[in-house]
Amino acid sequence: MKNYRLIFSLESREDLIKVQNYIFEDSQNFTIADNFVKELYQTLKLSLPNFPHKHPVYNKRVRKFIFPKHVHYTAYFEIDEESDCIIVLAITDSKQFTRYMKF
Repeated sequence: MKNYRLIFSLESREDLIKVQNYIFEDSQNFTIADNFVKELYQTLKLSLPNFPHKHPVYNKRVRKFIFPKHVHYTAYFEIDEESDCIIVLAITDSKQFTRYMKF
């Protein structure tokens, strides 16, 4: 079993900040917002490197990871077999209109 290195693109890191801001605006509690984003990050960190191919192909080389505990959040990622890396391209709330439909 290959273990891949996980890389977050600049866009995906910005997405996490946007999620954090959205949760904070809704809850008015930074701890809740921070813990939510940490949970999303940890879920990807623990799940993707071991079995990235189990997630469905979304479009061409891009795969789709639906967060098990927060099913309306989705991460889009690519697998780079040459460098044994997984590149997280975007993280989005599927309930909102999103720029990620272009993949």
